[in-house]
Amino acid sequence: MRSASTLVEQHGAGSYGLEHAALKVHVTTKRNRSDGNALGKLTVGPAGQMPTQVCGSCDHAVECFLARFDKPERESIQEFQQTAWYPKGVVLFFEGEPPRGIHVVCSGEIKTFAHSRQGGGVILRRVGAGQVLGLSSSLTGSGYPVSAETLTPSQIIFLSRAQFLRLLQEHPNSFRPMAEALAVQLQRAWEHTRMLALNRHVVARLADLLLARASDQGQEYAPGVVIIFPVTQEDIAESIGTTRETVSRILSDWRRQGILRRRGNGFVLLKPKDLQALRESHT
Repeated sequence: MRSASTLVEQHGAGSYGLEHAALKVHVTTKRNRSDGNALGKLTVGPAGQMPTQVCGSCDHAVECFLARFDKPERESIQEFQQTAWYPKGVVLFFEGEPPRGIHVVCSGEIKTFAHSRQGGGVILRRVGAGQVLGLSSSLTGSGYPVSAETLTPSQIIFLSRAQFLRLLQEHPNSFRPMAEALAVQLQRAWEHTRMLALNRHVVARLADLLLARASDQGQEYAPGVVIIFPVTQEDIAESIGTTRETVSRILSDWRRQGILRRRGNGFVLLKPKDLQALRESHT
């Protein structure tokens, strides 16, 4: 696991500082006329590889958090946003850290997680393309309630908290998309809490996780539904409050029953109705 500050030590902070450290290839900045700081647009990526997606032109532009804003607000954001590529396993921020700003995922996947004093951990949310991180903390100024780490190589837009608050002050209409995004996050948090609290049996929790993934991101593929799941069994276990050994045993049972099979970095769900029946019978 690498943090942003670790990458800065390895590759140099350049003109963009700790808040957006990544493998540096090329940086272009614009001067903020009010305070002279180098903010502007940041373009970074693995050696020899530049980001291929331009904000507003990707496959997720319609449902993206940034697309909720009106044109004047989007133009203001694009003036100061920073875009960077992160490899897998980079921690964007840690639980309890003061908020530096918001992160919008262009591509890839991020996990948010928390740890107990005893050292146990739980994955609270997986954040995909078009979704935002750090919104509530940037609004209130309170420390990040969770940590965030890249599950896959990811392209991320960053907007500092100072620029974010300035946007709200200068464009009051920005509060509407903020409220919508927070409402969606609250709904998903409630659904996750409900899954952990009401699905007492781990079989029901695992089935619920896979069925939700299939519904949100599943791809039709004969003879079933492909679920892309770029996580380890330990990550899955942390998502549903159990152990890796238990997840491995249940998945092995389901493979023997012909309910699913492994495929690359995910699963092919062969009998979704059987899996739904298992969930209901163990709820």
